[in-house]
Amino acid sequence: MKKSLLYGVQVALIAIGLVACNQLDQITNTEEQNQQQNTAPTAVAGSDQSVSIGDTVTVNGSASTDADGDTLTYQWTLQSKASGSSASLHDANKAKAWFVADVSGTYTLQLKVSDGTDNDTDDLTVTAEVQTLGDINENTTLHNIFDDPTQADYVVTGVSNVNAVLTIEPGVTIEFGAGARMDVESSGTLTAVGTETDSIFFIGANESPGGWDGINFISNKVANKISYAAVLYGGADSYANVYVDYQSGVTLSHIRSDFSATYGLEADDGAVLRDFAENSFNANTKGALNIPGNLIGSLDALSSYKGTSGQGTIAVYGSDVDVAQTWPAADAPYIMDGVTNVNAAVSVKPGAIFKFTQSSRMDIEGPDGSLAAVGTADSLIQFLGTQATAGYWDGLNFLDNNLANELTYVKVSHGGADSYANVSLNYVAGVKITHSQFTVSSTYGLDVDDGGQLREFAENTFEADAGVRVPGNLIGSLDALSSYKGTSGQGTIAVYGSDVDVAQTWPAADAPYIMDGVTNVNAAVSVKPGAIFKFTQSSRMDIEEPDGSLAAVGTADSLIQFLGTQATAGYWDGLNFLDNNLANELTYVKVSHGGMDSYANVLLNYVAGVKITHSQFTMSSTYGIDVDSGGELRGFANNTFAENAIVHIPAYLMGSLDEASSYIGNGTGYIAVYGDDINADQTWPATDAPFRVDGIVNIYADVVVAPGATVQFSASARVDIDSGTNGGSLKAVGTSIDSIKFVGVNDVQGSWDGLYFMTNTPNNQLQYCVVANAGYDSYADVAVNYTGSVSVTNSTLRDSKTYGIEVDSGGSLTQSGNTFINNLLGDVMLH
Repeated sequence: MKKSLLYGVQVALIAIGLVACNQLDQITNTEEQNQQQNTAPTAVAGSDQSVSIGDTVTVNGSASTDADGDTLTYQWTLQSKASGSSASLHDANKAKAWFVADVSGTYTLQLKVSDGTDNDTDDLTVTAEVQTLGDINENTTLHNIFDDPTQADYVVTGVSNVNAVLTIEPGVTIEFGAGARMDVESSGTLTAVGTETDSIFFIGANESPGGWDGINFISNKVANKISYAAVLYGGADSYANVYVDYQSGVTLSHIRSDFSATYGLEADDGAVLRDFAENSFNANTKGALNIPGNLIGSLDALSSYKGTSGQGTIAVYGSDVDVAQTWPAADAPYIMDGVTNVNAAVSVKPGAIFKFTQSSRMDIEGPDGSLAAVGTADSLIQFLGTQATAGYWDGLNFLDNNLANELTYVKVSHGGADSYANVSLNYVAGVKITHSQFTVSSTYGLDVDDGGQLREFAENTFEADAGVRVPGNLIGSLDALSSYKGTSGQGTIAVYGSDVDVAQTWPAADAPYIMDGVTNVNAAVSVKPGAIFKFTQSSRMDIEEPDGSLAAVGTADSLIQFLGTQATAGYWDGLNFLDNNLANELTYVKVSHGGMDSYANVLLNYVAGVKITHSQFTMSSTYGIDVDSGGELRGFANNTFAENAIVHIPAYLMGSLDEASSYIGNGTGYIAVYGDDINADQTWPATDAPFRVDGIVNIYADVVVAPGATVQFSASARVDIDSGTNGGSLKAVGTSIDSIKFVGVNDVQGSWDGLYFMTNTPNNQLQYCVVANAGYDSYADVAVNYTGSVSVTNSTLRDSKTYGIEVDSGGSLTQSGNTFINNLLGDVMLH
């Protein structure tokens, strides 16, 4: 039994083993069969891609397939990447993987898919390039892609027209190709605001001037702003790094604008610069800026315009300045071209320098224009020519009387082109000028039309080639502390004829006044000691009635001088007094070279009067002083007449002269007296030169002749001691040493009429007198008519063509101790 059981078990085990072996064979056969029937999957990595640097690149293998419908697995591999790239794959075991194309170049990726039995691979190439900006037609923000500012984040190859809001974030670099630019159109806005540590760069691909056009604003959006940015290498095609057209505006702050083939910034007339601050312009071919005059006030002093070379300039072209503004002192000069019309209030900061191109100028217009250029002693404001040549530019031309007009601590040079001056004032203009310098003009440093005003003129300097030219009415506006003669010492003050209608004092300048034409003094004028006036040919000064007066009061050490511009007798007319103002005075004065046009050094008309003391009169072609009948000499004393500048007066003024004055000049002088009526008591002094009488002197008052006096008479001249309403008398009482002489100019018989007494008064006396050469026209040396009387004692009567003494019937003669010599018809004839 046990054996049978064991046998049965063995049989069972064998049977089980046989079944298992059969099953194993079946499984093996199935696997081999299945393996022979599987289809491998197909990997599809997708099309090659072109992306912009910084883009997130997604690769998608979802299009991979398996014909058996087997489940696929995915594996992406970044086979190669652009040089310098640090890109890495994300989700590499998913159908969709991604990476960031961080640098330009080629990225190669491989996709491997598997169905568990078989697998397949597929490659794709991703090419990364910098994004090219075209037209911006919807609001766009440009982000910083690369930390390296030399790596372009974006490129522009043509014209990028900004028609929407373009915002550029800090750190962005935009590279522009040749001829490329960015036009911010009227509907567009550009806001490019970097930071102090993270600037925005607009740069040419070709890093040389003119590598691209520039940024062109045609938009006036308030949000237009470039700040903490650099704009480099623009200026092609006549653009500038930054160009703002006539109806556009932009805020520029903390920008660099360098290496332009034209300008760092150019703005059309009408453009607006808002919040322009702390910008830098360097190495721009034509200059830092080119702007209209109206935008000077939009600039700031903290910006740098001169560049590292120090040669930068701010080009300013002529325009109307219609908005009140302050012009800063930039670190580079303003180059002014054309005519800048200042129609609003302009103030200029100390240190500002303006250089004008040929024939350019600045017109300060009315009614609202004004120029207040107020520098300091250490920081002058300068208005110069671009070439340091006299007459290179026109000048500053004031055309209004705005009280704000001022030039203080200013230097103006190189003007005078086109008949202007360094500074010109027209007939309605006014300006304050103090502590300023005027040099190198082809006309004048300062030229003022008649009617112009100088307010508070003080301590200015005029070189000889840039003198002052003013109307006579403005002499009193000048000051003695200013220097007009220049370093050469040849400077002058040109004064042209005008009406002096305002009371004033004429200072003693350090240069002579050159008087041209007729100066009509219609108000009170006083002249300071030391003043010198030189008159051009045929010029003169008329002191007019009723309010004009001339008080020229010098000192012994500081004469006031009225001369000719040429030291020639008769070169100018003279001082012509036409009124009897009590203020008229010439004291310590020298007058020379007058007498042109029948005037004299000093001429008094028939209503004029003047006080003349301690004065000199020389070199006249007529007279030193000439007084019309009716004129008056007041306080005449201690004067000198020389070199043919004699006195010419009516007879009634003989008593106004003094013995202390010198009339003899070079030894041949005389006092010319023309016949007139004497109605006021007087004494004829014993002058150092004889009175020379021409015509008839009618004495209706008491006349006393001082001992030593000599009176000469020309042909037909005589003295009539007349009865009239007020009887006259002649009392000529000399001494044995100082006789009184009444003689002919020519020492011959009958060269004059004689002394003719027609009044009966004891005052008629001739004592120690010499009466000679009379007898012309049937008179005698001494004649007494039927109503007259005279006492003649100790006198000499000689060389009469008739009698020494002749008395008509009824006349009275008392005589004794007389001497008679060579009287043709006899010594005494009593009828």
